[in-house]
Amino acid sequence: MILAPRTARLFGSLAVASSVCLAIEPAETMRFHLHGSIVGLVTGPSGSGQMGATVLLLNKYDQLVKRTLTNERGAFGFDFLAPDAYSVRVSQTSFAPASKNGVRVDPGMRSFLSIRLASMASAIRLSGAAPNAATLMSDEWKWALRASSATRPILRWLPKPRFDAPGTPRPASTSTGVFSETRGLLKLSAGEMGSADAASVADLGTGFALATSMFGSSRVLFSGNVGYSSTGVPAAGFRTSYRRLDTGSDYFNPEVKLTVKQVFLPTRTGDRMNGVPTGGLPALRSMSASAIDRIKLSEFVEAEIGASLDSVSFLNRLNYLSPYAVASARLGNMGMLELGFSSGLPPAELQRTRRAASQTVRDENFDLNQNVAALGLMPRLSISGGETRLQRSTNYEVAYRRNFGRRSVTAGVYRESISNAALTIASSDGVFPANDVLPDFNSHSGVFNAGRLDRMGFSASASQSFGDALTLEMIFSRGGVLRTDRRTLDSDDPSAIRSAIRQSRQNAVTSRVQGRLPGSGTRYLASYQWTDYRALSPGHMFLTGVASPDAGLNLSIRQPVPTLPFMSGRMELTAEMRNLLAQGYLPLDTTAGRRLMLIHTPRAVRGGLSFFF
Repeated sequence: MILAPRTARLFGSLAVASSVCLAIEPAETMRFHLHGSIVGLVTGPSGSGQMGATVLLLNKYDQLVKRTLTNERGAFGFDFLAPDAYSVRVSQTSFAPASKNGVRVDPGMRSFLSIRLASMASAIRLSGAAPNAATLMSDEWKWALRASSATRPILRWLPKPRFDAPGTPRPASTSTGVFSETRGLLKLSAGEMGSADAASVADLGTGFALATSMFGSSRVLFSGNVGYSSTGVPAAGFRTSYRRLDTGSDYFNPEVKLTVKQVFLPTRTGDRMNGVPTGGLPALRSMSASAIDRIKLSEFVEAEIGASLDSVSFLNRLNYLSPYAVASARLGNMGMLELGFSSGLPPAELQRTRRAASQTVRDENFDLNQNVAALGLMPRLSISGGETRLQRSTNYEVAYRRNFGRRSVTAGVYRESISNAALTIASSDGVFPANDVLPDFNSHSGVFNAGRLDRMGFSASASQSFGDALTLEMIFSRGGVLRTDRRTLDSDDPSAIRSAIRQSRQNAVTSRVQGRLPGSGTRYLASYQWTDYRALSPGHMFLTGVASPDAGLNLSIRQPVPTLPFMSGRMELTAEMRNLLAQGYLPLDTTAGRRLMLIHTPRAVRGGLSFFF
């Protein structure tokens, strides 16, 4: 039989295709015999197939192998699976997730799963919370929350952090109680103290502070300091501060503080003021209402503004408004430029706020300590012309700061005008001139009104940090001071003392070391200033981040103390020594044989025990 050429070619193609099929069939059959498959049907509570359900296939290491969606009948399948044990997990919106572990796949076999989804239970196994009390949720629930629809809410349990330092943002609190996150401080201290001016903070004896959150949306802090000063006279001060808590912004809400203080001046034999014995003087009372806020002027510029309204009552009543502001401009890699202004009393609240924001290691009790210390900061009063005078100043500052890793360089210039500059004065016999010397409530000395002081100055510092363990700092400063050319006076009349004082300028170099001992946790701060101590100067309080150098040798130590097992708080021993070498005591002799002494910074030694709970 003879075939046509076209027919011959057709039969040839069929023969070749048959041979190829015969050649492939054994390989596919072998693959089917070496692998297995899993198929299944996903239905709802009524038994109808669920289309679009997500089905995941995971190996025994809980790693995703394949993923698919059910078809319109609710069916799914995974083919060509290597023999092993697998897990199948199914999820769909409005249904509880379901899973099946230990699904065996054997060579040449097909495993069939019938899965029924339900609101509260599954035909396979629900992945609910693990029965182990130490585990909040099982791995299956974690997987279900990640793999389910985007509309499903994702919930996490996070510990609530504390954001109590001023200037630190705080997320919205979910606390439903009236009071929460309550902390407290009780501080007992004793020792001799220096004058309570801007550079030396007095401690009246027993201080306490209590901070709490109200309804999770605001913070209230109440502090007090009661006791007797080193002269034996009673003194007391109380403060209340209130601040709304932030809801995640980068800036804190305005903080309002109300402070009241009262102290009696010491009674000394022979001391008279305007013909009246000092024992008959009225109590010194002060009340201050202050507010501080931070605002953002642009992306790179922000400002801290505030003011305090002070009322001081002694021989007469004095009322003053003291505004202040600091603007900070970030210059990127070039550092930061700051401009500051203040008028009136020293802006101690601004300095405390900036000190809290600049902490490299967070101290959750910083605000408690600072509020207790603020109660010992009394207004700097003196007497002139038979009337009470309050030391006030007008200050302008410009500062620049730049960080180089752990190294920081800061420089600042200021111009300050001080009215009624108050200097500490002491007498060899304990008796002061009849007029214009006010007994100091906090020491066995007096306060002398030196008049007006106009000065300019600058300060430059460089610091190197070695973590929390050690920080080294060197400060060079130059500013206006008061000098006495005459050491012998014709009389001890206040006008004769003022005539012997003149204004001058002076350099100073200060070294400072601070850190923490790793073993005991002891925090320490030591500083010493090299300068000519034959000059006197009211301390300057910088508004910006420039360091304020302290006169003489100064030491401060904070030592944690182990507490008893049943005590929930912690204890801390503190020791502070200011101007330990008593440098800057300038003697003035009179022709009558008396010796008066003008003091730069009075020596002070203080120790205490603090209990935080």
